[in-house]
Amino acid sequence: MRESAEVFEEFAKKAEVTVIFTKAGYEIAKLYGVLKKFELATGGYYRELEVDPKPLSHVYGRVMRRRYDLLAVAPMSANTMVKFALGIADNLVTTSLAMARKAGLKILVLPTDAPWVKETTLPCLIEGCEACTQCPPQRACPTGAVVGEGIRRILLEKCVGCGLCAELCPFGAVKCFAKAPFEADELEVGYLKRIERWAEVLKSPEELRRALLAR
Repeated sequence: MRESAEVFEEFAKKAEVTVIFTKAGYEIAKLYGVLKKFELATGGYYRELEVDPKPLSHVYGRVMRRRYDLLAVAPMSANTMVKFALGIADNLVTTSLAMARKAGLKILVLPTDAPWVKETTLPCLIEGCEACTQCPPQRACPTGAVVGEGIRRILLEKCVGCGLCAELCPFGAVKCFAKAPFEADELEVGYLKRIERWAEVLKSPEELRRALLAR
């Protein structure tokens, strides 16, 4: 999400971009500290930001009439990938994908679950808390996401990914956006192959950047 947001920020300077989020995608953008990038780059006709649940959207008609040059889904979660492969259209993103497929609109996808993806990015987490009497991250957290007495933890539903907690912990117990090993399983790879019939599958944020900025 963070890498995709950087590409979006760059692309939005040269093009009119409509942003659509599933409810989960919106929360993830907030959790990883990039929601402001999308909010600041939208506002105005064809620069809207829409979030599920929203059963009716003008985006669908634009896609069907090919008013957009392309539809890019980045990052594309395994959940969205499977729905796209099976023709399920039950939210803003999957319905837009279904419309784009029918209209023959160019589709770019950057999957999170693929054989070449070997690591994932974690949100802000506390590990090895020293149970300080006075906890600087807890006192300074702007959303009250750091909670507890003694051993502290982060409420992810409140976290906005600002990273202030990691900067203030004197023992380095708070880590934001660390990398963790990841392996896609056989089921996900099978669905990935199916969507290649309708979409250009990209392997990295850099490929996404090249595909967008070359237009």
